Amino acid sequence: MNLLRQSPIYLFLQVLAIVFVAEVGVMFVLPMLLPREVPEAVRAVADSCLLTLLSAPLLWWAIIGPLRRLAATEQAKAEALGAAAPEGIITFNARGVVESFNPAAEEIFGLSAAEIVGGDLGTLIPWQFLARYRNGSADDAGQPRLLEGTVKIPGRRKDGSEVPLALSVSEVPLSGRLLYMAVVRDLVDRERDEMRAEQMAAVAQLGTALAHRLRNPLTSIKMLVQAGNRRRESLELDQEDLRVIEDEVRRMERSLQTFLDFARPRKPVCRDLDFASLVAESIAEVQPRARQRNVAIRLTGRADSTALCGDSDQLRELVLHLLHNAVDASPQTGTVEIELRSMGVGELELRVLDSGAGIAPEVSSRLFQPFVTTKTTGVGLGMAISRRIAEGHGGSLSAANRPEGGACFTLRLPADQCARAQVDKAADWD
Repeated sequence: MNLLRQSPIYLFLQVLAIVFVAEVGVMFVLPMLLPREVPEAVRAVADSCLLTLLSAPLLWWAIIGPLRRLAATEQAKAEALGAAAPEGIITFNARGVVESFNPAAEEIFGLSAAEIVGGDLGTLIPWQFLARYRNGSADDAGQPRLLEGTVKIPGRRKDGSEVPLALSVSEVPLSGRLLYMAVVRDLVDRERDEMRAEQMAAVAQLGTALAHRLRNPLTSIKMLVQAGNRRRESLELDQEDLRVIEDEVRRMERSLQTFLDFARPRKPVCRDLDFASLVAESIAEVQPRARQRNVAIRLTGRADSTALCGDSDQLRELVLHLLHNAVDASPQTGTVEIELRSMGVGELELRVLDSGAGIAPEVSSRLFQPFVTTKTTGVGLGMAISRRIAEGHGGSLSAANRPEGGACFTLRLPADQCARAQVDKAADWD
């Protein structure tokens, strides 16, 4: 029977029973040891001594010994659990003095328990995260104010380097005094694993998208070659077949270039250019596609100066992508409006407005992330690349739905010669 689980009354009754048995033994033994003429005072002292000699071993055997063994077992079990725990476990008092430090904590912080026990926990965990526990933490109601949940904090190793930690603190009342137990987890490995998982997911998405974009052109080329092989009179392909093969090869080249642009962005080669002319050329390139869909393109707005410093190829790619998307999103007989205007000193704004259904709510918050698309034939890299180009030129690209319907994409770029300095300070290109 586990004495630690017994009620105090039960233990008290056990003590009374042991004392009673010892007293009965004394009553039988004492007359045999002392003559009758011994004074009563001496007999009382002898009675007390004999009762003590008999009851003390019985109490030790029945109660004290088992309690000590159970306490030692529980302590050993707690120490074993702490030593085997994968998280660092640190106990400290209200003055911030470390009282225990398990092996996992030793590994996280790079120092042994002997080096830190009795020392200040603030050397490892900045005290602004544990200030509520220093010098006592009871509030007006006498209740400790515990740190709720788990927080991410920077810890300090023995060598002075920082380590990201997940920290949670709980209160441990022990032997009439209040201790705190801090559980810390090293987030370095977790963050590395999460990053690796994200990279593998991105590679999987990239591979799937690439296979999807290349499968159809390769199928067309394969069918034409197989048809040519079946012609008994001639193995040559006619002019139309060769044209289709060339178109499909160019289509694959464009797809591969899109992936390369995303994976290895080119550093902008900046020169002075007229952005209005670049927009006009892009509109002319998109017009055949717009006429095929019976979509009108209307250029409005006015800019005092449209000169800027930028990479004409990258900016043309960005504008063409916005125009193609707007034409594709607009319904038959729809309209695409293009507004180019100056926004104060040294900034140009290009707005591309379509008359389609607008940006779907499920993708609006992720529109500029890679592999996000609502097109059945798209891979979702165009918007990510477009924003990267805008930011690489010191500008910005944003999107929103129009109140009257359709979507509006807004491109802002630094104008005039001041753009060159902003481009040089743009995102780090590899």
